[in-house]
Amino acid sequence: MTFPARIAIATRNAHKVHEIRAICAEWPVTFVDADDRWPVVEETGATYLENAFLKARAVAAATGLPALADDSGIEVRSEEHTSELQSH
Repeated sequence: MTFPARIAIATRNAHKVHEIRAICAEWPVTFVDADDRWPVVEETGATYLENAFLKARAVAAATGLPALADDSGIEVRSEEHTSELQSH
């Protein structure tokens, strides 16, 4: 597998940065953390995957680097028994 030299971690959340660095510790890359180039991304996706794509694409466009993103949250079932994505 070929890796890029540098990958941007598309989050401003220090805990997520730590988790991603730990999970990917064996990767032969230099990870780039958030700086002033990181855009604020509206998480408008209908799924966690869509929100992760939104963040990764925005950071990749802003930095010119490949970007890795994660999204997680809580799904809340309302009285109408429909799931609503709550991602932060």
